[in-house]
Amino acid sequence: MHERSKYTAATFSLLDMGFYTGDHHKDVRKSEVKRSQDKVSITVDAFENFLNPFSVKKKDKLYCVPSAAAVPPEIEKDLLEAEKKGKEARKEFVHERLKKGEKFFEPIRKQKLKTMANMKKSVKLKTTQKS
Repeated sequence: MHERSKYTAATFSLLDMGFYTGDHHKDVRKSEVKRSQDKVSITVDAFENFLNPFSVKKKDKLYCVPSAAAVPPEIEKDLLEAEKKGKEARKEFVHERLKKGEKFFEPIRKQKLKTMANMKKSVKLKTTQKS
């Protein structure tokens, strides 16, 4: 082995960076195996803590799967009507802008529908408050 390669390999070995010598692969190192096992554990924990959608008792409500919380009625209404409202907006766009040729370059109005993201509560704490 060339003198420089010998020192480079030793340095990479000390840093667990893997100067490739052909006898092992990066993914089988202890640090990589531990990292992979940790990621698998996090994923399994997430699935175990999710709501099982097939075990819900009240079938007439929508539930947020990760939090297992029932969706409030106003958000449920918007979620269930989103496709219908989108089709109506498309129909209006085609009629007004393509067929009539009016307001073609006007901005398209955003559909202000609530989603499950609106269920998150955000709390702002001041520096004088204690949690």
